[in-house]
Amino acid sequence: MQPNVSYYEESGQYNPLHAAGTLLLLLAISLILGYAYSAIVLFNPLIYLNFLACIGVGLALDFIAGHVFDFLKIRSRKLKIIFVIAASLFAWYCQWCATLDYFVFGEIDSVTEYLASLDWILYPEIIFENLGVAYDYGYYEMFGTAIKGPILVVVWVLELVIFIGYPALKVIRHVARPYSEKNEQWYPIKTLEKQYRVVTSAPSFAQQLSSDPANYLSGLSAGRGNAFSTVQLYYLEEESDQYISVFNTTLEGKDNKPKQEFIINNLTVSKSQAREILDANSYYPK
Repeated sequence: MQPNVSYYEESGQYNPLHAAGTLLLLLAISLILGYAYSAIVLFNPLIYLNFLACIGVGLALDFIAGHVFDFLKIRSRKLKIIFVIAASLFAWYCQWCATLDYFVFGEIDSVTEYLASLDWILYPEIIFENLGVAYDYGYYEMFGTAIKGPILVVVWVLELVIFIGYPALKVIRHVARPYSEKNEQWYPIKTLEKQYRVVTSAPSFAQQLSSDPANYLSGLSAGRGNAFSTVQLYYLEEESDQYISVFNTTLEGKDNKPKQEFIINNLTVSKSQAREILDANSYYPK
């Protein structure tokens, strides 16, 4: 009989004060990101670099949000997605505040002026008036041609989609780190030093790994220099359930840039099984 395979699931719990602090921190970061993005858009003549800057905002927000979620122990995926979307929308609104001020006054805001400009939302008629000016005349160029009219609207929509969609998608795809509700701490990560063969069939691999993980891993062949899999254990001595994750790594291009893909996320094993793996292998904490 095949063993039952189970995986860690986030509890969805969080401390309300920590949640409020998380949202405030992310909104504060959005203030900075919105201001920086607006400055890039207004003074950079190349529209495609503006799109890179837009993606950069998403990367920064995702990176910072991940650390904030870990620090304040947010274990609800739905809440994480809501917070990231709220922060993304706020960053998008903030960059418009700085941009509209530039339309009106002809220069980039100081920090004080930028913060004061956040009340633009109270004057929607002025916002639409200035958006109309931008629509008619544009405010940046591509190959010497002003970007305006319907093309500019397409650019705005793409910016909004990237602002919101990119960090939200990253959170949705994020691999959860196991958390001990009993001990109120994240599980420490222990990464095995051995590089195993690439995993090609995740369901089959998970079934065999869950039955007798230490013996199964000891029988696996080593990976190649440019393609291999890595095993991580989430091990907390005080808990009965421990977890195993496995990801494939391939080295690509002349620079051997690593590309990683999680194949097994937080497979549940017993404490004795995890201890047996650690006793039989060299590992390092992460």
